[in-house]
Amino acid sequence: MRQGLRSAVPLPTRLVSNEEFPPIPQTPAQRQVEDRILAEAERLAPRLGLSRREFLSKSGGMAASLLAMNAVFGRFFDVLPVEAADAAAFQERSGVPVFIFDVQLHYVSAGYDPSNAEGSRKGAVSKQALLGLRRNSRRLNPKLESDRGTMADLSWENFVKEVFLDSETSIGLISTPPGPYPQEAVVPPKEMTHIRDEINRITQSRRMLAHGLVSPQLGQADLDFMDQQAAALKVDAWKAYTGACSRRRARPACGASACTRDCRSVRSRTTTIRAT
Repeated sequence: MRQGLRSAVPLPTRLVSNEEFPPIPQTPAQRQVEDRILAEAERLAPRLGLSRREFLSKSGGMAASLLAMNAVFGRFFDVLPVEAADAAAFQERSGVPVFIFDVQLHYVSAGYDPSNAEGSRKGAVSKQALLGLRRNSRRLNPKLESDRGTMADLSWENFVKEVFLDSETSIGLISTPPGPYPQEAVVPPKEMTHIRDEINRITQSRRMLAHGLVSPQLGQADLDFMDQQAAALKVDAWKAYTGACSRRRARPACGASACTRDCRSVRSRTTTIRAT
């Protein structure tokens, strides 16, 4: 919408400007949707003892908006007229909402492993391995049969769509498989917290949390990086991979005694960070 233009309806009824080019004018069909929404608000708001603005800010206003879109563009949204007039009608149809907190959410960063070097490294997380996990999930969710079979299926855009639009997830926590170093993980901590912050900004609520990464095999450098993640990124929880050794270090250097010693240091630092 143009700067300064305001609309009372819950859903946009015209194209939005990208602040570089002015949007095209509102189409007749879009105007018809807006008129229907406002007319329904004028009709129902007094019956409910609400102002038009109050009605449009509640679930009845959203139901009226979806009904208007169905009327103009054809039925797409599963909504009944009674749901615009009675907030309890939707709850009766849908039942009591189930609270779902998914603490193991994954997507793949667009910048992950651009040269596909992980494909030849023993024990690494390659792009093909990640796509294989997605393919295996089709047995659990037949809807994934419509996948494109590309990394776009694992992108953050599709991640947000599937978590918050296609599922009933209430709150989620972004996590990630490891990389040789935290910054080379499938999703680095800085990106996990950025996506978390954007989702929470758009929803104006705390719908997403984010992991910080713990890599004990890196020793003091990891302890310092944990401090940075806690102070600058405000991570919500920690995820540790004690065996995620660097490709530049021989695996014996991360043997049981070394990892045990490093883990004790990390555990002490994690407790200190949590206490502060």
